[in-house]
Amino acid sequence: MSPAAHLLLILATEESAQDLLGSDILPALTDGARLTLLSALDDAALMDRFAPFAEWIMPLLHYPERRLLSVVRSVLEGAPARGRTLSPVLDTPRMLDALTAVEWHAGLRLRPRHDREEVGELLRVLRPDVVLNCSSAGAPGADLILRVARDLGVPTAGCVFSGEDLVSRSQLVNLYDYFFVPDEATGTRLLALCRTVSPARVVAGEAAPERRRADARRAAYRGFAGWWVSQRERGSTRS
Repeated sequence: MSPAAHLLLILATEESAQDLLGSDILPALTDGARLTLLSALDDAALMDRFAPFAEWIMPLLHYPERRLLSVVRSVLEGAPARGRTLSPVLDTPRMLDALTAVEWHAGLRLRPRHDREEVGELLRVLRPDVVLNCSSAGAPGADLILRVARDLGVPTAGCVFSGEDLVSRSQLVNLYDYFFVPDEATGTRLLALCRTVSPARVVAGEAAPERRRADARRAAYRGFAGWWVSQRERGSTRS
């Protein structure tokens, strides 16, 4: 990572924007680094609060999925997280890995070529060192940007605020290189669902066991801020 590291934040929901501001991490994120926001929000007053920290604030465009992609993804859609069980034939490490690989290729190739190229060009122009989805990791809106970023070799990071966010093993594994969770218990659940994820790629915050969802989000954001600063000091996001 260069001294003028560039962080691309995706803001898909108002609650993520409010809690990102409430976590007070923006000064640490932007100390000696550049920040670009991709925002789906229409609230100009809220976006103005990010202006002192962001080099660019750009609209997060909507790229709809084709129905066939939803069908492919539904095979893996959160069975362990929601208390259901997969068929014994499917619930093996080798078969889950194969289905996840299918979802990865489908998630790119079943998108309109123009959409993929548009997102790819945006990322080549911005050249971020890391792309962070500030909404819950499985929330819609950022899927194509995250896939294209990983396809281009740009590290991606996602937040899992509670067990409710563990709804799609395939998307979690395919969209993110790093995960930021509010506490160790949530990290343990994430690793149980996504068995191919290295524990070294899961960073836990220090939220109390009994907390509001806003507190969980802020704990995960603070965990990311600590990781971002340490990676910049080491000069790499790819360890």
